[in-house]
Amino acid sequence: MRLLVAVPLAAVVLGVAPPALAADPAGYLDGAGCDAIVGWAHDTDTPDTPIDVHFYYGGPAGSGAPASAINANVYREDLCVAIGSCAHGFSAATTLSLLDGQPRDIYAYGINSGAGGNPALGNAPRVLTCAPPAQTGVRRLVDGLATLDAWKFQNFWDLLPAGSGAETLTESAPLPAVPELVQADDGTLDVWLLDQDGHVRRLVTPAAMAAWRFDAATIQVFPAAEILGLIEGTQVRARPVTFIAGSLYVVDDEQPASATGPTLTTTSSGAGGSSVVGGGSPEGGAAASAGGAGEGGRDGADVADANPFGSCACRVEGAGGVGAAWPALGLVVAALMRRRRATEGGPSRRLR
Repeated sequence: MRLLVAVPLAAVVLGVAPPALAADPAGYLDGAGCDAIVGWAHDTDTPDTPIDVHFYYGGPAGSGAPASAINANVYREDLCVAIGSCAHGFSAATTLSLLDGQPRDIYAYGINSGAGGNPALGNAPRVLTCAPPAQTGVRRLVDGLATLDAWKFQNFWDLLPAGSGAETLTESAPLPAVPELVQADDGTLDVWLLDQDGHVRRLVTPAAMAAWRFDAATIQVFPAAEILGLIEGTQVRARPVTFIAGSLYVVDDEQPASATGPTLTTTSSGAGGSSVVGGGSPEGGAAASAGGAGEGGRDGADVADANPFGSCACRVEGAGGVGAAWPALGLVVAALMRRRRATEGGPSRRLR
């Protein structure tokens, strides 16, 4: 049987070639690991433009599973040869709330740069099964809902399930009420987080700046001599890790004793200047093989609420997604406090 292909009559009469059909994106989900979800995605219709990839955790698109998005813009040398263009890899930090030892299917879809389908990437879904990672360092109290709001912790990304042993860590000084960021006026780009009542400065890398959701507009500029005169503490950790043990805590490093050292006083409004902070590529790397092309299609994802990790621009879906399965941290902590007071029959550490 001969297959007939319809060609517009005008194109035949005028000798004009018919328009080419748009191609769907292709890509590959190399792995869903305990640290990162990695792979690549590419749209041949716009070969040099990175496209978005949407992830669904625990079910396919349309199932109501939580979702996030990332831009596949990471340079991978293997892709230069495999597909003729290089900056199409992705590496998304794995959300901590999923590290509970339970298996979950991780779905990934390449989002078309124009009209057409948004197919599942090759090798998707991949099963993620990770126990809570053991924690080291100290625990610091997140003292009240105002502090929680100021630090912008999100339980889908940042809240560690029980079983990591974090509750056995030594308790140190509470987390500062608000994150205070400063920079020297000598032209250097280093950004510092103030700790220990302004006595200690801690380096914030560009990747940590994004992972902690710090706002560059709040960076305050001070004379370099004043900033460098502060005691230098440990570098801010790569990402926030929180857990619940009667109250909400964040895992951190012990900071130097600073009671007698110089201090720096800032304003909570962030007035005094700001800097341009460059973005950083997340660590974790993509796998060496370019893999195969994905097939199939789906309707577009409704993904919102920016939550960047390095250059990955991860976002968590709102209604019907994360909100249903992982309620806001404030609600979790408030409910836990109410239960604790009811069971203990006495006062507990109150959230203010």
